[in-house]
Amino acid sequence: MKTPTIEVNTRPESLKEWQAMLKRIFGERNKKLYTPAECLLHILEETRGIAQSLRKETDTREMTERLATIFGWLVAVLNYLEIDMEDALWFKYPGICPYCFVEKNCLCISDEHKYDPDEVNLNHFRRDTERIPRSLSEWQKLFKEIYGRVNDITMRQQIWNHFMEELAEMSYELRHKDKQQLKEESADVLAWLIAFCIRIDVDLDEIVWHTYHGECNVCANAVCKCPYV
Repeated sequence: MKTPTIEVNTRPESLKEWQAMLKRIFGERNKKLYTPAECLLHILEETRGIAQSLRKETDTREMTERLATIFGWLVAVLNYLEIDMEDALWFKYPGICPYCFVEKNCLCISDEHKYDPDEVNLNHFRRDTERIPRSLSEWQKLFKEIYGRVNDITMRQQIWNHFMEELAEMSYELRHKDKQQLKEESADVLAWLIAFCIRIDVDLDEIVWHTYHGECNVCANAVCKCPYV
C-alpha cells in the first residue's frame, strides 16, 4: 500500500495520513534511537502524568498535551512494526461494537466478559470500507455514538484504568512477538484513548494537531533532529 504524501504543515485527515506525517517527522530518528519497547515505555511515562492529574483532579488542559504525546508514541510503535492503524481499528471496530453488534448506545461493554468475536458477522461489516471514518475526529464521533452513553456514566479514572489494561496487553503481545494480536491490542489502546478524550470532552484530532502541526514539537524541524530523550 502506497504511503500518502504529506506536505509540511498540511493537516492530516485520515489515520493513514496521520501515520505518514508522524513517520516523516520522527520515523528515521525513532528507528535510530529506540526499539518498539522503548517507544511503549515513553507512553507509560506519559500515563503517569495523566494518572497524577486524575488523582489531583486538575484541569483538563493539563492532560491534553500528554494525550497528544501518547498518540504520537503509539503511532511510533505502529510505524516501527509496519502496522496500519486505520486497518487495525476498522478490523476490531468496523462501525459497531464487536461484542453486541449495535451501532449506537452500547451497554454491553460494562459487562466484563471475554471478547469472543463472531468472525462471519464481523467480516460482513469489515468489508463495508465505505463506512470507514475519514478523519480522527470522525473516529471519535463514531466511538461516541457506539459507547457515549456508557462513557457518560463511567468515572474518568475507570476509563483511564481500562486504557492502562489495554496498554499492558499490547506490551505483552509485543514481548511475545505476536503481530496479529499486537495489531488488535493496538486498536483497543487507541479506542480507549479516544474514549478518555470523549469523557473529558476534548477533540483528539485538535490536540494532536496542536502538538504536531507538521513538525517536531520540540526542535520545530520538519524532520526531527532531537537527541535521545
